[in-house]
Amino acid sequence: MFIYDKIVTAMKHPDYGLEVRDRRYRFVKYKNCFIGSQAIEWLCNGVPDLKRDRKKGNVVGWTTLFETQ
Repeated sequence: MFIYDKIVTAMKHPDYGLEVRDRRYRFVKYKNCFIGSQAIEWLCNGVPDLKRDRKKGNVVGWTTLFETQ
């Protein structure tokens, strides 16, 4: 679980983390959120072991989501 905490901390970093902001989708406003596809892209670029493999990035993303709750 320790590695997932590091990933979440890096995702929250203001300089190189994910862009978290208010967004609108189908006329509904969502506050303080990010786009899932951008999170997977961020993981693929930022985690050397993934080597730009989006399937592995998706698995890591879902695991991170459920491990940190």
